[in-house]
Amino acid sequence: METSIFDYDLPEDRIAQVPLPRRESSRMLLLKGQLIEDRRFEDFPDLLKADDCVVFNDSRVFPARLRDGTTEILFLRHIGEHTLWEALCKPARRFRPGTTAHLKGLEFKVEPPSGHYGKRMLRLLNKADLLSELSRVGEPPLPPYIHRHGDPALRSMDVERYQTIFAKNPGSAAAPTAGLHFPQEMIRRIEEKCMTAWITLHVSNATFQPIRCMNIEDHRMDPEAYVVSEEAAAAINSANRLIAVGTTVVRAIESAASNDGLIRPGASATSAYITPGYQFRAVDCLLTNFHQPRSSLLVLVSAFAGAEEIRGAYRHALDQSYRFLSYGDCMFISPS
Repeated sequence: METSIFDYDLPEDRIAQVPLPRRESSRMLLLKGQLIEDRRFEDFPDLLKADDCVVFNDSRVFPARLRDGTTEILFLRHIGEHTLWEALCKPARRFRPGTTAHLKGLEFKVEPPSGHYGKRMLRLLNKADLLSELSRVGEPPLPPYIHRHGDPALRSMDVERYQTIFAKNPGSAAAPTAGLHFPQEMIRRIEEKCMTAWITLHVSNATFQPIRCMNIEDHRMDPEAYVVSEEAAAAINSANRLIAVGTTVVRAIESAASNDGLIRPGASATSAYITPGYQFRAVDCLLTNFHQPRSSLLVLVSAFAGAEEIRGAYRHALDQSYRFLSYGDCMFISPS
């Protein structure tokens, strides 16, 4: 299937640069088949049923960006041991295998192999924990389409708002953005109405890496670690409808599902790349943001709702001035 099918014109002014003052005040496009309805996200709990289970990703974004002048490292995930990290490095020519790099008082050895698009393997040489050091000198790993121009007030705001209120387990290099809409009060309302479950999938560049191939089948996704607890699996397996908050939850749950749709607890990693034709085994409904053109996320939601239905929903959202991408509005996809 040609990647161009999942392309569309996204005007720069439709990309949300800042979050709304209240998390729950975003708009929500309700998609049922080909039927489209404009709602407010505040209505989300009203769409739930008593035997539903709403599943959240509780991964916490760590300050994964290390920047010093024109040199920048975006840490993606640790490899096997906590001193070895996969990272995107700019400019790539300064990070040749066998050399050392110094940023913000930290020293790294660049290990082979050398990956595409500036991806490198970095070993921390300091006798320190990288996550602890990044909490001191790192910055929130905002996507490149959000522009800060050195504004300290906006950067300070991002520390809180580019993070879900239920974030718990550090490890994500990008926010699971569908969860950004939830304030604590809405979580309480949902828990009063139906079941909830919390899984962890640590977001790396696998989620936001663009599709550069001519055909979507040639795209590959790197593994992302996830955990489904026994408690979460039990809640999900006892529900009539499973409602995934975000594409990261979809990938984790579908990876943990057996052929009969039952969720198996445990820790693993997923390279799941969900494309049209995929038969969903567990997820029934999906809350998701509006995604970039030619992205694996747009391909996933097209697989879930139908490519033509998603194209129609995105046209409607653009016509109605919805806000797009990480700090933007959301869409709830429900078959009924």
